[in-house]
Amino acid sequence: MNDDSAASGKDRKQIAISVLIVSAGLLVSVCIVFISFGGSDSKSGDASEKAFTTLIPLIGTWIGTVLAYYFSGENFQRATDSVARLASQVADERLRSVSAADAMISMDAAVVVRLTAATPDGSNINLKTQVVDLLSDRITRLPVLDAQGKVVFVLHESIIFRFISEKTLAMIQAGQQVDISTLTLKDLLDHDEVRNFVSRTIAFVQKDASLADAKRQMESLRKCQDVFITEDGTSDSRAIGWITNVIISRYAKA
Repeated sequence: MNDDSAASGKDRKQIAISVLIVSAGLLVSVCIVFISFGGSDSKSGDASEKAFTTLIPLIGTWIGTVLAYYFSGENFQRATDSVARLASQVADERLRSVSAADAMISMDAAVVVRLTAATPDGSNINLKTQVVDLLSDRITRLPVLDAQGKVVFVLHESIIFRFISEKTLAMIQAGQQVDISTLTLKDLLDHDEVRNFVSRTIAFVQKDASLADAKRQMESLRKCQDVFITEDGTSDSRAIGWITNVIISRYAKA
């Protein structure tokens, strides 16, 4: 059950309890009034009886409506949760039947940024011409591979553009001429927040893993959207293929 559903169920419960308490109080009050004033004279007795016979069904209907609302909401939530669990189980079964190697994007076909042995920090890679220009409507993430073909980072379009925006604003505030053409990949990776994000949101699986294994590894890391296939399932081996969250979602719904 998600947070919104839990909060909704808690609100319904509180409303139901409050209404039942108020209704019980009204019933007790009406009974006390009827007993106290019902027998003083015929006129007041008739009035009390009419009030009693009018209020009791009204309060009873009120209680019934609230209980029906509460329990129908609970039943609906249980049914929704059951359907969600069933859908998740079906999706997992589908993913278990698909090999990650069959669904992957081959690293030979993927658009990537490659570091060199001579400059592993990316200081020789121009951020504009060798990174940003690789992005498109179809390509919004770029794996960064070292000289041995190991995946070390995944650059997200939003992260890159936010970094460039911050640098541009800093230049303007410093009264400098805006020129982002000199920025390098090293400049981007030297930003602690960026480096932590692009290096800690990558998962790995072995080449004989299923898409269910890839999904499980992806979900084990916060904000992870990419799983890479290596010979031994670790980041210390050359990447063979790439599984994205989009691929997993597509096969889960197939």
